[in-house]
Amino acid sequence: MLLKCLGNEASYLPDNYRKTYAPEGCSNRKWTIIIGKEYLAGGIIMFSAYVLYLICREDDAQPEFVPAPFFRIADQRLPATWRYWAVDRFYENNLQCVIGYPELTDGTTYYDDLVERKPSAVSVFRARLAEMEQELEGNSRGLD
Repeated sequence: MLLKCLGNEASYLPDNYRKTYAPEGCSNRKWTIIIGKEYLAGGIIMFSAYVLYLICREDDAQPEFVPAPFFRIADQRLPATWRYWAVDRFYENNLQCVIGYPELTDGTTYYDDLVERKPSAVSVFRARLAEMEQELEGNSRGLD
């Protein structure tokens, strides 16, 4: 799934997102994403009040969960390997479900490890993103 960036500042977000991602004292927060650029989504994270996309950061190539309103879906095709995880235990901010590559959705500690940017989890993220990019490119050639 490809996402086109439409905004990167807290002022672009709807109120319910700003309360969580740019609370008082952080109203000028700016994400390291580039307006107009397309990003490959590594996953979709759904909370009870908002949705985040997992992308690769511009500044340090680290994974980051970024508020969905910053993007428009440019290509809605999902990778063949993506899975769905209906979260069955309490997570902060009422995480409801995760859609993405197998490790992200298997209900193990991987999700937490990725949030904490543990090197082993980041390595898997980068490898899975490379696989998704290859799949997307291969599918695009078949559409020509």
